[in-house]
Amino acid sequence: PGGAAPRKGQWHSAVRLLRVMIDQGVTPGVDDYNLAIKACRSGAVWAQAINLVLEMEWLGLRPDRRTYATAIGTCIAPGRWVEALDLLGQAIRDKDELDTTMFNAAISACSTAGNWKKAFRVLREMQVWDIAPDPWTYNNLMSAYTRAGRWMEALFWMETMQLEDVEPDQVTYNIAIHSCARGKQYQRAMGLLRKMDRVKVTPNVISYSSAINACANCGQWELALSTVREGQSRGLTMSLQAFTTALDACRARGKTAEAMDLVEEMKANAVETDARLFEKALATCESSRNWDAALELEASRFDLIEERDLELEELEAEEEVEKAHGLFESDFGGGVFPSIYEEELLGDDPDPKPE
Repeated sequence: PGGAAPRKGQWHSAVRLLRVMIDQGVTPGVDDYNLAIKACRSGAVWAQAINLVLEMEWLGLRPDRRTYATAIGTCIAPGRWVEALDLLGQAIRDKDELDTTMFNAAISACSTAGNWKKAFRVLREMQVWDIAPDPWTYNNLMSAYTRAGRWMEALFWMETMQLEDVEPDQVTYNIAIHSCARGKQYQRAMGLLRKMDRVKVTPNVISYSSAINACANCGQWELALSTVREGQSRGLTMSLQAFTTALDACRARGKTAEAMDLVEEMKANAVETDARLFEKALATCESSRNWDAALELEASRFDLIEERDLELEELEAEEEVEKAHGLFESDFGGGVFPSIYEEELLGDDPDPKPE
C-alpha cells in the first residue's frame, strides 16, 4: 500500500492487497495494516477494521497506538460505542502508548450514540492514565450530553474545561448554543453568542443558526429575525434552515408582514429557497387571511420555478457539450477512461453499508 490518504471506497482494494502479500509469502507489517484500517475508516466499514486488528494479533503483530486510534475512529459514524470501548480496553490491556486521540475517538463514538454515561466513564479513564483532555475531548463529551437532552450538564462541562485551563473554541460554543436551543434556553443561547465576541471566538453560520433556533423554540420571533439580520450584517451567508426557522417563529405568532419581508430578504440575498419554504410562508398568509400577500407569494414562487427551469436547461446544454467533448477525447486517447490500475483500486462493488 502507498502512503497517500485512502479515498472512500478503496477499503476493499487495501484489504485485497494485504491478502495478495500474504498469499505470496510476505507478511504485512504494522504500517501496512494501519493504512488498510485507515481505508476502512474512510469507507465507514468498522467491522472490517476490527477484523484487521484481530488478524494482526493472529499474525503475531503488535498493534500500535495509531492502529487503535484509527480502528476506534471507524466506530464513530455508526455509533458503535461497544466496539469502540472494547478496542480502547484492548489498548489499555496491551499497555500500549495511550494518547488523547484514541480516548477522544472512543468518547466521540459514545457521543454519536447519545450514550453520555459511557462518554463520562471514558473521561474518567483518561484521568486514571494521566491523559490530558483537549478541546475535542470536552466537545465530544458536551455533544453526548446534548444528544441526550441534558443541556445543563453540557454547559457544566464547558465551565469545567475552562477551570482546567482548556480554552473553548468555536465548536465548543456552537455545541453549547445548540444544547441551549434543544433545552429551550434562548437567553442562555444568546448570552453565549454574545460572549463569543468578548472572548474573541468568531461566530459562524452554525453559531447564529443555533441561536435562531433557540429563539424560535421559545416563541421569540422578533429576536429570531434580528439574529438572522445580525448574521447577515457580519457578512455571513445565512442558511436556508436559519431563514426557515425564523419564518416558523413568525408563522407561529401570525406575523404575516414580517414573514413576507423575510421571504423578500431571501430573494434579495439570493438565498437558495425550496418548496417547503413557500409552503410555510403561504400557510402564514392563509392563517391570517392575508390573501393579497398569498397571491403575491404564489406569483413569486412561479417566477422562481421559471428561473430554475431556465438554469436547468442551460446546465443540460453545457453537460451535452462536455459529453461530446469527452467522446472526442476518448477517440483520440484523451485519457477519459480510468486505467486498469485505477479500476482495480476503485473496484466494481458499491460500498457496503455499516451494520
